[in-house]
Amino acid sequence: MLKIAVIGLGKVSEVHLTAIKKNPNVKLVAVCDIDKAKNNFKDVTFYTDYQNMLNNQQLDCVHICLPHHLHYTVTKMCVEKGLHVFLEKPLARNLKESVEFIKLEEQNQHVKICVCFQNRLNETFETLQEITDSEEYGKVIGI
Repeated sequence: MLKIAVIGLGKVSEVHLTAIKKNPNVKLVAVCDIDKAKNNFKDVTFYTDYQNMLNNQQLDCVHICLPHHLHYTVTKMCVEKGLHVFLEKPLARNLKESVEFIKLEEQNQHVKICVCFQNRLNETFETLQEITDSEEYGKVIGI
């Protein structure tokens, strides 16, 4: 059974927590958020400092649901501790930072960094893709 932690308990973390709870092969063992008021978990250790959590928990994977500017720093620390990362989109703030993520995974081949793009399967997005592909309204010339 994989031991999982979630860093960042904002709105998007609800999707991650639900998926973790539904998976019989994983166990949520720790969560982290700077807001102590979000500590409403039973049988899960709550932290306000992710570094403290990473130093004190035996984990296999960390779900990172933080603001974009924190993605690389927190991912790097997780990867250097040998932990797989499931990262909320976007991967990075710019191309340079994206390249750093690629280097990080290449230098630590025993771990995987995964980026969540769950909306691509929503009915609305699939319908929009069909309309765009059909060119019924013309070609897309800008977004």
